[in-house]
Amino acid sequence: MEKQMEYKKKLKEIKQMTSSVSRMIQKKEDERRQQEYVTDIPMPSQLDKEAENLYKVLERGPAFDPSSASLLTPVVDLPESIQERLGLSVKFLVSKEHQNWPAVLQTLKMGGGFKDLKEKDVRKLIYNIPKDKISSIIPQVESLMVEAKMVPTSKVLNVFINSLALGKEVSPETLSLIESYVETIRASNKGILPRDTYETMIHIYGKANDINKINALLMEMKENNLKPSADIYSNVLKTLVYKSRDHKEAVSIFDSMKFLSQETKPGTNAYKDVIVSYVNNDDVEKALDLYQEMLTSRTPVNQEILVALARGCTGRKQLRFKAWDFIFEIYDNEWSPTRETLEYMVYLSSKDGDVALSRALYKRLASVSSVTKRTFTFLLMSYSKSRCLKPDAEVPAITVHERGRHFRANLLSQADTLPTQIEPKYHVPFLPVLDLASPEEIIAESSAVWAHSLMFNPDFINDESYNTYLNIAAEFGSLHDLMDRYDFSKMVDDAAMNSTRVIIEEPDVHETNTNSETTKLNDLAKSPVFNELSSIESKFNITRSTLTYMIALKGAGILKNYQLSQDVWMERGKYRKSKEFKLLPRKEKDKLDFQFATQMVQSLTKMQLIDDAVAIIVSTEYQFKWAWLQLSPLYQECVELGYDKHCSTLRSIASRAQIRFEGKIRKKDFKEYLSKKRYGLTNM
Repeated sequence: MEKQMEYKKKLKEIKQMTSSVSRMIQKKEDERRQQEYVTDIPMPSQLDKEAENLYKVLERGPAFDPSSASLLTPVVDLPESIQERLGLSVKFLVSKEHQNWPAVLQTLKMGGGFKDLKEKDVRKLIYNIPKDKISSIIPQVESLMVEAKMVPTSKVLNVFINSLALGKEVSPETLSLIESYVETIRASNKGILPRDTYETMIHIYGKANDINKINALLMEMKENNLKPSADIYSNVLKTLVYKSRDHKEAVSIFDSMKFLSQETKPGTNAYKDVIVSYVNNDDVEKALDLYQEMLTSRTPVNQEILVALARGCTGRKQLRFKAWDFIFEIYDNEWSPTRETLEYMVYLSSKDGDVALSRALYKRLASVSSVTKRTFTFLLMSYSKSRCLKPDAEVPAITVHERGRHFRANLLSQADTLPTQIEPKYHVPFLPVLDLASPEEIIAESSAVWAHSLMFNPDFINDESYNTYLNIAAEFGSLHDLMDRYDFSKMVDDAAMNSTRVIIEEPDVHETNTNSETTKLNDLAKSPVFNELSSIESKFNITRSTLTYMIALKGAGILKNYQLSQDVWMERGKYRKSKEFKLLPRKEKDKLDFQFATQMVQSLTKMQLIDDAVAIIVSTEYQFKWAWLQLSPLYQECVELGYDKHCSTLRSIASRAQIRFEGKIRKKDFKEYLSKKRYGLTNM
C-alpha cells in the first residue's frame, strides 16, 4: 500500500510537469531564453504519449522503479505549493553543486510569482537558498515579494544581510545596503534588533574595522538587557587583533571572556587570536604563558597557535632554539602542515640565515604552486641574512637537536627530486648548488629570482619585498648593485619635483679586487634577459619610504661611501616635506625620524667619522631618547680609538636620557626626598 501511494505521488508530479511545460512553450522571447536552460525537452504531445504509457506501467504496480525519476526530485526542501508552480524547472535544483536559482525565480515569475502563495511557503523557500547564492538574486526575490504585496520579515532580512556579509571585506556600497535592512528591522521591532542581527552586524563592522559602531551596538545591547554571547566577544577580539591592532583592548576583551561567565569562556580560536596579538607586540613570554594555560585547562591547541609561538620564539635569542620544537609538535600531532605553516618554516630558516633550508622549502612550495608574495619576501630575507660572511655566527636553531638535523638533511636531499615540469611562474631560477657560499652567488641568484617575479609574478612585487631585495645589496653587494636596486624605486611625486639625482661612481678598489669568477657571476646577475626588463620595471610604482633610506644608509656605511650617505640624507629631508609624510601622526613621524637618525649614526660610525656621529647625537639629545642600545656601537668605537672626551659625552647623554625618559631619580633629588621624609639620612 505504501509503495502504491509513492507511485501515485510520482504520477502526480509528472502530470504537473507536463502542464508546466505546455505553458512555458506558449511564451515568445522569454520562453525561448528559458528554453536554453531546459534542453532536450520533448514536445507536449510527445510528453502526453509518454505519460500515458507511464500511467499504464504505474497501474500495473511493482514493475516501475521510482528511482528512475529521482533526477526530477529537487535536493532543496521546497514547499509543495512552490514545487507545483515550478513544475519541470525543479531540474535546476537536482544537484547540490549546480543550482540555477536565477532560472528558478524566473520560472516562478512566469507562473505567477509569489502571488496566491502562503507567506510561510515563500519564507521557507528563501531559507533554503544557499547563503552564497542569495546575494546575487536579492533583487529578484524582492521584486517577487513586492508584486505579491508581501513584506519581508526580520528573519528574511537577516538572511539577506548574512549573504551580503560573506567574504573577507565588505564594500562601502554593500555596507550601506546592509544598514538600510537593519533600519527596516529596527523600525519593525520598536527600535530593538534581534540578538542574531546584533551578532551579525558586530561581525560586519569588524570586517570594516569600525570599532566605534561596534561599541555603539554593544552599548545598545546592554541598554536592552541583552548579554553578548561568546560569538560576539570572539568577533570583537578578531577585529581588535587583526584590523585595528589594539593589543591593550584585545587583552581586556579576552580577560572579560574568561571571567564574565561560563558561556563566554574563551575557546581555541579566542586563545589563538590573543596569542597572535602578544606575539605581534613582542611579548612572546606572555603568549607562552597562555599556551601553558591552554594545556592546563585542556583547551585544544591548533596548528595556527603553534606556528604563532614558533614565530614569536625566533625573535628572542634565548628562545630561538624552542621555535622549531613547536613546528615539530605539529608533526607529533600527525597534522598535515598547511601552506601557512610551510611559509613560516621559510620564515624561521630565513631569520637564522639558513639559505639552503629556505631555498629547499621554497622549492617544495613552488612545486605544488603554493608560493605567495609573503613566501617570496621570506626567501629574499634569507638572502639578506645569509651566514656566508659570518663564520662566527651561531648555528641554525634547527640543527641544535638531532631530530632537527635529520629533518633538515631530508629536506635538502629531496630538493632536487621535486617535480620540474611546472608552470613557468613557479619554476624558480635557483643556481644549481645546494647552498650559496659567497656574496657573489647571493647577488646573482637574488637578481634572477627578482627578475623572474617581475616577469611571471608581478603581484609579488610590493614595498615590503622591494625593501628586502634592496637590503640584500646593502649587505653583500657592490656600490653598483646597491644603486641599481635603489634606482628601481622613486621618490614620492610631490617631493621629487625639486630633486636632483647625484651619480655616484664605483670606487676603483672594487674594480681591482674582482677576479674572473666574480666577473662571471656578475655577468649572470645582469645577463641580457635582465637588461630587457627595463620596460617591465617601468610599470611598477614603488616609492621610497624611511625604511628605504635607512637601508641605503646602511649600505653606504658598509661600503664606506660618504657621498652616498649625504645624498640619501638630503633626499630623505625632501621626503619629510612630502604630503605622504606630513599626513602621518606626530608620534609616527618622531619614531621614523629617530630610526633614521640612529641609522645615520651607525653608518658614520662604520665610516669612522666619529666627530660627525657624536655631533648628530648631541644636536638631538633633547629631541630623541638616546639609550645604550643606540649608543653602544659608537661608544665602543670611541673607546678603541681613544676618544675619551666623546666617551664622556655619550655617557652623560645616556644618563640624562634615563632621568628624562625613564624616570630615574638623581642623587641630589634622592637626598632631598629622604630629608623631607625625616629619615635622618641627609648626609649620604
